[in-house]
Parts: sequence; structure tokens; C-alpha cells
Amino acid sequence: MKKDSIRTKQIPILVTLSGAGLACLISVIQGVEFSIFFRRLLVSVIVFGIIGIAVRICLEIGFKLEREEEQKKASMHDADDVQITEGIDHDHSHEESDEDGQS
Repeated sequence: MKKDSIRTKQIPILVTLSGAGLACLISVIQGVEFSIFFRRLLVSVIVFGIIGIAVRICLEIGFKLEREEEQKKASMHDADDVQITEGIDHDHSHEESDEDGQS
């Protein structure tokens, strides 16, 4: 999980900065007063911060589910390998006992 959370750690910050930057740009283009500018900035930081956190949580859940699925496949693959190897070992032990009996 450490690796995945490092990848998603910056998402809320990037989403918040993008939303706040867009709000600032729109306010500057419209030429609004400072109090309106400040309110827009504050609201956009809060809203886009929440959106960024929600996106991060969704991605981390997705990474977790994907990782669990990969682990299940790997464990199933390892179990198949063990069964195949045990079958081969079992066959060889019969052959060796047959050879001992023939000698």
C-alpha cells in the first residue's frame, strides 16, 4: 500500500490547486471585488479539496482491489505449480521403487 499511496498522495493537492487557479483566473477576468474574489477562492479550495480527497480514496480502493486480485492469481498459480511438482515427484518415487524391486 505504501507504493500506491505515494502515487495518489498528491492528487488532492493538484485538484485543489487546479480548481483554485481556475477560480482566480475567472475572478481576475471578470474584475470582481476583493471580497468576492476571496470568497470564490475559499469556496473553490474547500470544494476541490473534497473532490481531490474523494478521487484519492477511490483510486486507493481500486489499487487495493487490483493488488488483492493479483495476489489471488499468484497464489493460485503457485498452488498449481506445487501440485504439478508433487505429482512429478510422486511419479519419480514410484519409478525408483519399481527399479529397486526389479534389481
